[in-house]
Amino acid sequence: METRAISSVVDAIAALPRPTQRPLMVSIDGPSGSGKSHLSAMIADQCAATVIAMDAIYPGWQGLQPALDILATQVLHPLSQGTTARVDTWDWTASRPGLPREIRWDPATVIVIDGVGSGCRAARPYLDLLIWVTAD
Repeated sequence: METRAISSVVDAIAALPRPTQRPLMVSIDGPSGSGKSHLSAMIADQCAATVIAMDAIYPGWQGLQPALDILATQVLHPLSQGTTARVDTWDWTASRPGLPREIRWDPATVIVIDGVGSGCRAARPYLDLLIWVTAD
């Protein structure tokens, strides 16, 4: 991914007004293999963001739709209310539910949701920025 493109995304995030009662929430969505995780890691590095990987939420190989519900109800809604989120995770090695993860925040926090479906319709009311990534 071009350095200029990453800088543009980081600049766009920096230009957003910061909420005081909840974290700033950014979705990095797009098709598989498009560079979402790479971009999320670069944003995390440059913006001191917390990354929530959808890969840790999908409940198995057929879990896209359930993961979108989990994202909206267990992650985005609590964070939008200014509370700690507790999200169910998936243990891919054991192919079963994993340990829950707590997501804490402070007013300076940027939350990046990385993965296919992270910009779904149920998530959009909670997002400050939705970035769609594609690869040539």
